[in-house]
Amino acid sequence: MPRILPGILLVALLAGSCSHKEKSPCNNNDIATLKMAIQFTFRLTDPQTGADLVSGPGATIPLDSVRLIRPNGQSGYWVEKASRSTGATYLKGPVAPSMVLEVGQTGRVAQYKINMTFREAGCSNELVGVTLGDNAVPLKKDSTYAYLIPFSR
Repeated sequence: MPRILPGILLVALLAGSCSHKEKSPCNNNDIATLKMAIQFTFRLTDPQTGADLVSGPGATIPLDSVRLIRPNGQSGYWVEKASRSTGATYLKGPVAPSMVLEVGQTGRVAQYKINMTFREAGCSNELVGVTLGDNAVPLKKDSTYAYLIPFSR
């Protein structure tokens, strides 16, 4: 009997410690965390001057003409307009590979294939590579942490 009691206590302790796992901070359904996991912020900039082509003082591309088209895993595509938060000047787009960036400009609409490579970083995704057409885009961020994507018309 004296040997059975320590054995039972040991089994109870082991069973209790195995069933108690810490919650991951990524499983908390926090709205800010979820938004960071599914979207990224960016600016379309002039390759020579770095000026913002959508929100800057000399903007030449209307916000509502920037769309991101991505495969939906079935027969069609999701089309999402780029958007921005109140008071922000950067654009927001979905975290998805093999997207087509569609930019409407006066008198024409141009489509550019934009491939993005993301990796998980904590509870969100981090952009690690962008190719616009066949050209690799240098990854730079501004003070708002928006990615700067050089875009020539």
